[in-house]
Amino acid sequence: MLRYYTDIKQRFNTLPVYQYLVYIGKPKLSMKSKIVESSLKFSYNIIDMHTIDCQKFISMDKPDALVLAILCDFKDRDEKDVITYIITRLRELTKDNTHQLGKYMLALEELSTNRNLQKTLEEVERMLRDMKIEELPGYKIALERGEERGVKMGLSQGIIETAITMINRFKLSVEDVAKELNISIDELKKHLK
Repeated sequence: MLRYYTDIKQRFNTLPVYQYLVYIGKPKLSMKSKIVESSLKFSYNIIDMHTIDCQKFISMDKPDALVLAILCDFKDRDEKDVITYIITRLRELTKDNTHQLGKYMLALEELSTNRNLQKTLEEVERMLRDMKIEELPGYKIALERGEERGVKMGLSQGIIETAITMINRFKLSVEDVAKELNISIDELKKHLK
C-alpha cells in the first residue's frame, strides 16, 4: 500500500490520496493498517467485508451489490434464505438476459468460496431450478385468499390483493405477477404505492 501511495502521488501530485483496502479473504483479517517506524508513519483504511451487514448491499437492489452481499455478515438471518433472495433478485433484475445472469451467477459462485457457502449455494440453485413458484403451498393459499376476497369485494380488488400478496410474500417481480394474473402492470403499480 505504501508503494501504491508513492506511485500514485508521484503521478498525480496535486491530488490528495485516500487509500482503502477491501478485504474479501477467507481467513479472519489479520493484516495491519499502518506502518510506524522511527522515520515513517503511514496508514490506510481497511474495509473487512465480513463485518458489513449484508442488508446494506441487498437494499441497493443492484446485481453487483447483490453478488457482493454473499461476502458480508448475514447477522442472524438464515444463509439459505439470504442466498435464495440474492439469486431470485438476480434472476428478476437480469430478466431474459441469460448471458448477464450467467456472469453474475459465476461471480456469486466464486465469492461463495470465501465464506464456505458453496454447498448451500448449490442446494439453493438446485431447489430454485426444480421449483415452480405456482406449485408452492403458500402461493396456492395466497391465490385462494385473493379469490375469496374477490368474491366479497369484487373480482378486480381480489386479484389486486392476490398480486400484492404474491409480490410481498414471495418476492416476485411486478411484471411476473401481472403476467401470471393477466392484469396491467400500471394498474398493479398504482396499488403498491
